Amino acid sequence: MEKDNKQNRDCIDEFLCAGYNCSDRTIFKNIKKLQSGQYIFFIKKTKKVKKEFYYSYLPNYKARAKSLEETKKIFDKVFERLNNQIKNNPVCLFLSAGLDSRLLACKLHEMGKKNLTFISYGVANNFESIEAKKVSKTLGVDWRHVNISTKKSRAIFNSNLVKKYWEFGDNFSSFLSLREFFVLHEIKEKQIIPNNSIIINGQSGDFLTGGHTQTVSKKSKGLNINNLCKIILKKHFTLNKQKLSVKVKKIILQDIKSWIKKLKLQNTEDDFIRFYEFWEWIERQTKYVTQGVRAYEFYGYKWLMPLWDFELMDFWKKVPLYQKNQQTLYIDYLNYYDYKNLFTNYKRRQSQFPIQFKWIILLGNLIHFFSDKNKKENFYKIAQYFGQYNHQYKVYSLIEFIKKYETVKNPLSLFLNTWKERRLD
Repeated sequence: MEKDNKQNRDCIDEFLCAGYNCSDRTIFKNIKKLQSGQYIFFIKKTKKVKKEFYYSYLPNYKARAKSLEETKKIFDKVFERLNNQIKNNPVCLFLSAGLDSRLLACKLHEMGKKNLTFISYGVANNFESIEAKKVSKTLGVDWRHVNISTKKSRAIFNSNLVKKYWEFGDNFSSFLSLREFFVLHEIKEKQIIPNNSIIINGQSGDFLTGGHTQTVSKKSKGLNINNLCKIILKKHFTLNKQKLSVKVKKIILQDIKSWIKKLKLQNTEDDFIRFYEFWEWIERQTKYVTQGVRAYEFYGYKWLMPLWDFELMDFWKKVPLYQKNQQTLYIDYLNYYDYKNLFTNYKRRQSQFPIQFKWIILLGNLIHFFSDKNKKENFYKIAQYFGQYNHQYKVYSLIEFIKKYETVKNPLSLFLNTWKERRLD
């Protein structure tokens, strides 16, 4: 057992850079894992273990174009299935300013769900909550904004509760998200929703419908495997960039080469973009983004992710690239659906700082005017503590944050280091 628990320093660095380990790696040298969509069986005769895929998300851009009617039909089937799963249970939807949760809000309302609550969270007056409130008002659905106090969030963070949560679902290969952990604690404690509620979120609709294809397609000129690796590293491995060693870079490059060979892909633009979608599905989406539902389970709630439906995934992996880039087909469908006029006039008015902190922007401009660009950038790096993700940053003091801000990409960077201190050191 001691042999199995021997830590792999390179894999720990990889974990701290991305929030997960790629391929079948864990942070331990002698422990491996199954990938998403894989099963494992033991061959008695040879006494060997074999892994195979029962499902794989590798898009086919040569498939025929999809019509709006076809798109409507598949979404209708998914939401009919959702309706049958929910039955008469109370429903809580985490509603943001994005298109995915807006679609879910409209569909739930269209279904006639009565015991329905929309939840938004974070610093007061953030743009996500402002837009969510407007949607809720249009639909006439109860909306609640949750912003747990700084004192309380720090008390929870420094209690045994987070430790119990990590022990509850930690696999030492993908970080157990704290994105909604403190929000759920407040919801549970104050009984904002019934205990038998089903929580629904919009993950990972933006990825599925083509929201991430341009990560590669807009840089396709002169693309090769090495450049593709650089794109992936820059996009997904900078949470603690000081940990991005030469060894970690080589490991990820080898992963990419191995997958491209296994998938029998060619060195073409389309195949590189296809591979990127496959890579993000098997690595980031399944290992980090969708893992947030573990927090729902920890607090005793059931959950559903309708935009991660298998039939919907099969549909979108057979959509041509030109219909996926910039979510062209998806946006056309939403404009076609346009429930309660909530899509044709849609504009994502994103702002890093809520109205009460707009003075930060003025101060930043003054610093730039009287100083230089670098000082302005440093100021904004510190100021992000008060911005859109303050509800996560504030579990750390401002002094703690300032000590580390130069290497911090977002709150996950800090959480990963805390996880290491509490779970490994």
